Amino acid sequence: MSNSNKPDICVILNRRLFNTLIWVLTQFIGTEKEIGVTELSRNSEKLRFKIMKYARPYMKDNTECVSIYFFKNEAAVLTEILTSYFSLGRKNIPDYYSELKK
Repeated sequence: MSNSNKPDICVILNRRLFNTLIWVLTQFIGTEKEIGVTELSRNSEKLRFKIMKYARPYMKDNTECVSIYFFKNEAAVLTEILTSYFSLGRKNIPDYYSELKK
C-alpha cells in the first residue's frame, strides 16, 4: 500500500522529451479563450508549475535526464492533456475503443 504523501509514479525523460512536455503544457495555458478548454488550461498551468519546481535534472550515461514524480490523479490529468493536445484538429481518428471492446 502506498503512502498518500508520496507520489506513486516516476517519469524519466531525456532533455528533448522534457522540453516537448513543457512545450505542450505551455500551449494549453491560456487556451480557454481560443478553444474553450478552461479546465485543461488550468491543469496544464498547475502541472507545468509543479514540474518546473520539483523535477530533478541529472546525468545518466552521458545523457541529460529529468525525473518527475506524479500522484495518480496528476498522471491521469497529464494523460488527458497529452491526448487532447494530439487529437486537436485531427479528423478520422480510428475507433480503437470498439476494437478494445472485442
